[in-house]
Amino acid sequence: MIKLYDKKIEYGMCDTNACIKPVEILKIIEAAVASFFAVYSKDNLTIKKEYQALWLFTKTKYEVERLPLWNEEVHVEACRASFDSKLVAVIEIYIHPKDQAEGIHAWVECTAASIATRKLLRLSAIDFTIAEEKTGFIGFSKWERIEDYEEVYQLKVTASYLDYSRHVNNAEYVRILMDSFSLKEIEQISIKTLEIHYLKESYEQDELHIFRTKQEQQYCFSLQTDLPIVEMRMEEEK
Repeated sequence: MIKLYDKKIEYGMCDTNACIKPVEILKIIEAAVASFFAVYSKDNLTIKKEYQALWLFTKTKYEVERLPLWNEEVHVEACRASFDSKLVAVIEIYIHPKDQAEGIHAWVECTAASIATRKLLRLSAIDFTIAEEKTGFIGFSKWERIEDYEEVYQLKVTASYLDYSRHVNNAEYVRILMDSFSLKEIEQISIKTLEIHYLKESYEQDELHIFRTKQEQQYCFSLQTDLPIVEMRMEEEK
């Protein structure tokens, strides 16, 4: 693991229980991946300039051992997890409070795409060939299609949702999906695992339709335009 940076959990990052919000966890994960690529001079600013390419997140998963609280300082570490693919890099991230072993364990699947053609590039084409670490990660979930989603609300994408890539930022999708809950529901939910799959990009002025259902201890989400954009599953503590 490479030590990337420390981050203090600020007041605005927390929910009414003084725990870090899911969207803020995704922001830390996103920043950790960017910092990890920067260590090897393969961040988006660099590969855009040198290869006319950008990193895309395709999947993110995190597991909660203990949620950081307001005013705690967390250490953020990362490594490239062992994953047999020439197109995909899986970055493993660990976020844990200072002097404590338990925290948040996350994995992000990334792939590089040509800006001009949107086609995926081999990792060797951008010289991302760093040594991998053997980890216990067994991969991302494969989900069966759900038919009984209920549409809970709609929104139009504005410029504030967009990032450097000019499409909706990955963490913003989590904010949008979590906004389908009331305050009372959020205060009662204790997240054990959250996994999100990015299927397609969305842009300014797109009309997003948010669908949700619950199966036992798992909330299932789908965010769509004319096609699915994001699928997310969130498992509660029993």
